[in-house]
Amino acid sequence: THKWVAAGAVAAMLTAGAVWFWWARPDAPSLLAISPQQGSWRESALSWSGEWMAFSDGETPSRRDIWVSRGDGSSAERLFADPFLDQDPTISSDGRFVAFRSNRVPEGVYEFDRSTRSIRSVVPGGHLPRYSPDGRWLLYATTNDQADPPRALKNQWFVAPARGGQARALAEDLAVTRAIWSPDSQSVLLQTRLPQRLSFNSLWRRRLDSPRPELVSDWGGQVFFLCGVTPDG
Repeated sequence: THKWVAAGAVAAMLTAGAVWFWWARPDAPSLLAISPQQGSWRESALSWSGEWMAFSDGETPSRRDIWVSRGDGSSAERLFADPFLDQDPTISSDGRFVAFRSNRVPEGVYEFDRSTRSIRSVVPGGHLPRYSPDGRWLLYATTNDQADPPRALKNQWFVAPARGGQARALAEDLAVTRAIWSPDSQSVLLQTRLPQRLSFNSLWRRRLDSPRPELVSDWGGQVFFLCGVTPDG
Protein backbone atom coordinates (compact mmCIF):
# COMPACT_ATOMS: atom_id res chain seq x y z
CA THR A 1 0.00 0.00 0.00
CA HIS A 2 2.76 2.40 0.93
CA LYS A 3 4.51 1.67 -2.38
CA TRP A 4 1.36 2.46 -4.36
CA VAL A 5 0.80 5.68 -2.44
CA ALA A 6 4.40 6.72 -3.01
CA ALA A 7 4.18 5.87 -6.72
CA GLY A 8 0.98 7.88 -7.03
CA ALA A 9 2.56 10.86 -5.29
CA VAL A 10 5.58 10.74 -7.59
CA ALA A 11 3.34 10.48 -10.65
CA ALA A 12 1.29 13.47 -9.47
CA MET A 13 4.44 15.51 -8.88
CA LEU A 14 5.83 14.63 -12.31
CA THR A 15 2.54 15.53 -13.98
CA ALA A 16 2.35 18.85 -12.14
CA GLY A 17 5.96 19.58 -13.01
CA ALA A 18 5.37 18.81 -16.68
CA VAL A 19 2.31 21.05 -16.77
CA TRP A 20 4.17 23.88 -15.04
CA PHE A 21 7.14 23.51 -17.41
CA TRP A 22 4.87 23.59 -20.46
CA TRP A 23 3.11 26.79 -19.44
CA ALA A 24 6.06 28.56 -17.81
CA ARG A 25 8.69 28.16 -20.50
CA PRO A 26 9.06 31.37 -22.56
CA ASP A 27 8.76 29.66 -25.95
CA ALA A 28 5.59 27.74 -25.14
CA PRO A 29 3.39 27.66 -28.27
CA SER A 30 -0.07 29.18 -28.08
CA LEU A 31 -3.05 29.53 -30.40
CA LEU A 32 -5.04 32.74 -30.83
CA ALA A 33 -8.44 32.81 -32.54
CA ILE A 34 -8.26 35.59 -35.13
CA SER A 35 -11.68 35.24 -36.78
CA PRO A 36 -15.13 35.93 -35.33
CA GLN A 37 -16.77 32.95 -33.63
CA GLN A 38 -19.57 32.64 -36.18
CA GLY A 39 -18.86 31.96 -39.84
CA SER A 40 -17.11 29.67 -42.30
CA TRP A 41 -13.64 31.22 -42.60
CA ARG A 42 -11.15 30.43 -45.36
CA GLU A 43 -8.20 31.74 -47.35
CA SER A 44 -6.54 33.95 -44.77
CA ALA A 45 -3.81 36.26 -46.06
CA LEU A 46 -1.47 38.21 -43.78
CA SER A 47 0.01 41.46 -45.08
CA TRP A 48 3.80 41.66 -45.29
CA SER A 49 3.78 44.25 -42.53
CA GLY A 50 1.95 41.81 -40.26
CA GLU A 51 -0.51 44.55 -39.27
CA TRP A 52 -3.45 43.42 -41.41
CA MET A 53 -5.20 40.25 -42.41
CA ALA A 54 -7.81 39.48 -45.08
CA PHE A 55 -9.98 36.36 -45.27
CA SER A 56 -13.21 35.18 -46.87
CA ASP A 57 -16.47 33.95 -45.39
CA GLY A 58 -19.66 32.60 -46.89
CA GLU A 59 -22.83 30.77 -45.97
CA THR A 60 -23.20 28.97 -49.33
CA PRO A 61 -20.76 27.62 -51.97
CA SER A 62 -21.92 30.27 -54.44
CA ARG A 63 -21.44 33.30 -52.20
CA ARG A 64 -18.50 34.52 -50.16
CA ASP A 65 -17.59 37.92 -48.69
CA ILE A 66 -14.20 39.46 -47.95
CA TRP A 67 -13.28 40.50 -44.41
CA VAL A 68 -10.35 42.48 -43.01
CA SER A 69 -9.00 42.51 -39.47
CA ARG A 70 -5.91 43.56 -37.59
CA GLY A 71 -3.05 41.10 -37.61
CA ASP A 72 -4.03 39.91 -34.13
CA GLY A 73 -7.60 39.25 -35.27
CA SER A 74 -9.14 42.33 -33.64
CA SER A 75 -11.56 44.77 -35.29
CA ALA A 76 -12.85 42.33 -37.91
CA GLU A 77 -14.79 44.15 -40.65
CA ARG A 78 -16.77 42.81 -43.60
CA LEU A 79 -15.88 44.99 -46.58
CA PHE A 80 -19.13 44.46 -48.46
CA ALA A 81 -22.13 42.12 -48.62
CA ASP A 82 -23.35 41.15 -52.07
CA PRO A 83 -24.47 37.99 -53.95
CA PHE A 84 -21.06 37.31 -55.57
CA LEU A 85 -18.42 34.65 -54.94
CA ASP A 86 -15.47 36.71 -53.67
CA GLN A 87 -12.41 34.72 -52.59
CA ASP A 88 -8.60 34.44 -52.49
CA PRO A 89 -7.98 37.87 -50.92
CA THR A 90 -4.63 39.63 -50.54
CA ILE A 91 -4.08 42.85 -48.59
CA SER A 92 -1.46 45.56 -49.07
CA SER A 93 1.06 46.24 -46.31
CA ASP A 94 -0.61 49.54 -45.38
CA GLY A 95 -4.03 47.87 -45.19
CA ARG A 96 -5.65 50.20 -47.71
CA PHE A 97 -6.10 47.91 -50.71
CA VAL A 98 -7.57 44.41 -50.89
CA ALA A 99 -7.42 42.41 -54.13
CA PHE A 100 -9.50 39.27 -54.62
CA ARG A 101 -10.92 36.86 -57.16
CA SER A 102 -14.63 37.34 -57.98
CA ASN A 103 -17.31 35.94 -60.28
CA ARG A 104 -18.59 39.44 -60.99
CA VAL A 105 -18.86 40.56 -64.61
CA PRO A 106 -16.24 40.38 -65.96
CA GLU A 107 -15.01 37.48 -63.83
CA GLY A 108 -11.46 37.93 -62.55
CA VAL A 109 -9.37 39.94 -60.07
CA TYR A 110 -10.90 42.99 -58.40
CA GLU A 111 -9.51 45.55 -55.96
CA PHE A 112 -11.29 47.24 -53.07
CA ASP A 113 -10.03 50.62 -51.86
CA ARG A 114 -10.82 50.89 -48.16
CA SER A 115 -10.35 54.66 -48.23
CA THR A 116 -12.87 55.39 -51.00
CA ARG A 117 -14.99 52.23 -50.43
CA SER A 118 -14.85 51.54 -54.18
CA ILE A 119 -14.36 48.34 -56.19
CA ARG A 120 -12.67 48.18 -59.59
CA SER A 121 -11.87 45.42 -62.06
CA VAL A 122 -8.09 44.88 -62.29
CA VAL A 123 -7.48 41.69 -64.28
CA PRO A 124 -10.36 40.06 -66.17
CA GLY A 125 -9.88 36.30 -65.96
CA GLY A 126 -7.14 36.51 -63.32
CA HIS A 127 -6.66 34.24 -60.29
CA LEU A 128 -4.65 34.17 -57.04
CA PRO A 129 -3.68 37.87 -56.70
CA ARG A 130 -0.75 38.71 -54.40
CA TYR A 131 0.59 42.19 -53.56
CA SER A 132 4.32 42.71 -53.48
CA PRO A 133 5.72 43.65 -50.03
CA ASP A 134 6.18 47.28 -51.11
CA GLY A 135 2.66 47.42 -52.56
CA ARG A 136 3.81 48.51 -56.04
CA TRP A 137 3.09 45.27 -57.88
CA LEU A 138 0.35 42.68 -58.18
CA LEU A 139 1.19 39.06 -58.94
CA TYR A 140 -1.55 36.89 -60.44
CA ALA A 141 -2.17 33.68 -62.41
CA THR A 142 -4.40 32.72 -65.33
CA THR A 143 -5.82 29.65 -63.52
CA ASN A 144 -6.30 28.52 -59.93
CA ASP A 145 -3.91 26.39 -57.88
CA GLN A 146 -5.72 23.04 -58.12
CA ALA A 147 -3.45 20.07 -58.80
CA ASP A 148 -4.91 19.35 -62.23
CA PRO A 149 -2.19 18.40 -64.78
CA PRO A 150 -3.78 20.03 -67.89
CA ARG A 151 -4.52 23.20 -65.93
CA ALA A 152 -1.05 23.31 -64.36
CA LEU A 153 0.66 23.05 -67.73
CA LYS A 154 -1.41 25.88 -69.22
CA ASN A 155 -1.08 28.19 -66.22
CA GLN A 156 0.79 31.46 -66.69
CA TRP A 157 1.86 33.98 -64.05
CA PHE A 158 2.02 37.74 -64.57
CA VAL A 159 3.14 40.84 -62.69
CA ALA A 160 1.39 44.17 -63.23
CA PRO A 161 1.64 47.59 -61.56
CA ALA A 162 -0.82 47.60 -58.67
CA ARG A 163 -2.33 50.95 -59.67
CA GLY A 164 -2.73 49.94 -63.31
CA GLY A 165 -0.38 49.43 -66.22
CA GLN A 166 1.08 46.87 -68.61
CA ALA A 167 1.41 43.31 -67.27
CA ARG A 168 4.43 41.13 -68.01
CA ALA A 169 4.66 37.34 -68.19
CA LEU A 170 7.13 35.79 -65.76
CA ALA A 171 7.91 32.41 -67.35
CA GLU A 172 6.10 31.69 -70.60
CA ASP A 173 8.12 28.51 -71.29
CA LEU A 174 7.64 26.96 -67.83
CA ALA A 175 4.68 25.19 -66.26
CA VAL A 176 4.43 27.29 -63.09
CA THR A 177 2.11 25.94 -60.40
CA ARG A 178 2.86 28.40 -57.56
CA ALA A 179 4.58 31.76 -57.19
CA ILE A 180 5.52 33.99 -54.23
CA TRP A 181 7.28 37.31 -53.73
CA SER A 182 10.74 37.82 -52.36
CA PRO A 183 10.88 40.17 -49.34
CA ASP A 184 12.55 42.97 -51.34
CA SER A 185 9.79 43.01 -54.01
CA GLN A 186 12.45 42.57 -56.70
CA SER A 187 11.93 38.87 -57.49
CA VAL A 188 9.26 36.21 -57.75
CA LEU A 189 9.98 32.59 -56.80
CA LEU A 190 8.34 30.06 -59.12
CA GLN A 191 7.54 26.41 -58.51
CA THR A 192 7.49 24.58 -61.85
CA ARG A 193 6.72 21.11 -63.18
CA LEU A 194 8.01 19.27 -66.22
CA PRO A 195 5.33 18.70 -68.87
CA GLN A 196 6.56 15.13 -69.34
CA ARG A 197 6.78 14.25 -65.63
CA LEU A 198 4.53 16.35 -63.42
CA SER A 199 6.04 14.94 -60.21
CA PHE A 200 9.38 16.60 -61.01
CA ASN A 201 9.49 20.00 -59.32
CA SER A 202 11.98 22.82 -59.76
CA LEU A 203 12.39 26.22 -58.14
CA TRP A 204 13.10 29.24 -60.34
CA ARG A 205 13.57 32.94 -59.65
CA ARG A 206 12.47 35.73 -61.95
CA ARG A 207 13.89 39.13 -61.16
CA LEU A 208 11.74 42.03 -62.33
CA ASP A 209 14.78 43.63 -64.00
CA SER A 210 15.73 40.42 -65.83
CA PRO A 211 14.23 39.17 -69.12
CA ARG A 212 14.22 35.48 -68.13
CA PRO A 213 13.94 33.34 -64.98
CA GLU A 214 16.94 31.50 -63.53
CA LEU A 215 17.01 28.02 -62.01
CA VAL A 216 17.52 28.06 -58.23
CA SER A 217 17.18 24.39 -57.31
CA ASP A 218 15.98 21.18 -58.93
CA TRP A 219 14.10 18.74 -56.68
CA GLY A 220 13.37 16.16 -59.34
CA GLY A 221 11.11 13.37 -58.18
CA GLN A 222 10.14 15.08 -54.92
CA VAL A 223 6.74 16.48 -54.06
CA PHE A 224 6.81 19.90 -52.40
CA PHE A 225 4.66 23.00 -52.13
CA LEU A 226 6.11 26.48 -52.26
CA CYS A 227 4.69 28.26 -49.20
CA GLY A 228 6.42 31.49 -48.27
CA VAL A 229 9.50 33.48 -47.33
CA THR A 230 10.09 35.21 -44.03
CA PRO A 231 10.26 39.04 -44.19
CA ASP A 232 14.01 39.03 -43.48
CA GLY A 233 14.61 36.64 -46.36
